[in-house]
Amino acid sequence: MSLLNGLHESWNDTGLYYNWQILVGNMTAGCDAIHEENLDLLITWSGMQYAEDLSASTTRKNILTARCYECTAIVDAYRHDPVYFDLDSYPWADKVVWELHLYSSSEDVDTGTCPIIEAGLYRNGFNALGIDPPAVCNVTNECPPVQRITPVIMTGFGHDKSYTLYNATLLFVLKNTPRGTA
Repeated sequence: MSLLNGLHESWNDTGLYYNWQILVGNMTAGCDAIHEENLDLLITWSGMQYAEDLSASTTRKNILTARCYECTAIVDAYRHDPVYFDLDSYPWADKVVWELHLYSSSEDVDTGTCPIIEAGLYRNGFNALGIDPPAVCNVTNECPPVQRITPVIMTGFGHDKSYTLYNATLLFVLKNTPRGTA
């Protein structure tokens, strides 16, 4: 059962909040409801920014202060106790499959070179596969360890349709990215 796909900030209703706290709250409620109805279903959990970022979910970062592109600021976040998403604390933990997207037109993930793409994918959710961090992580300093090995599927990727398709850096990286054991 899929919980949303390609989450992003609302352009029509500017009164809706968009941040890790809202995502985790809504996705957790959805997982609870699905698991209550059918214990056997796998549940895909989509990331932030068009499903390009799962980092706060996979690394147990403080969801009040975790980096979040174009999100509604939690202005008083540092005046509150940290809030962490701990997948292991839920009865459906073994049913979650992280869902990740990446497009060459991404607004906040660099897709210009293979090493940088690999580091971005690792940071944004591929770390949950249990793979080793790419070597370029010593440059980006954004390859946190995962809190729990969990399956990850890439359900959306690509770039503009053109003759450059056969030389697309992003597609080359995706084709050659190591697979995890989860």
